[in-house]
Amino acid sequence: MPVIDIVHRAILIGLVGVGTGGVLMGFQVHRDILRRGFDTGVLISAELAREIEVQKEVALSEGKEIENEKALAEAAQSILKSRGP
Repeated sequence: MPVIDIVHRAILIGLVGVGTGGVLMGFQVHRDILRRGFDTGVLISAELAREIEVQKEVALSEGKEIENEKALAEAAQSILKSRGP
């Protein structure tokens, strides 16, 4: 077997190994990012809910009227449905 053939095979096998390792590491990093993002999203949602409650309490103590967000959302959706596609 000529030396150039052995060198070619070694380079090819090395590149395949590096490529496979890169794909596997990319998958692991992707999963880690999703896991960390989900954890952060849960914390942000809890903080946001607390912040909204505090703002509502402050608004009520100042005598401001708080609108019903659900009723407003349903009204907006009914308007969109009445317009058609």
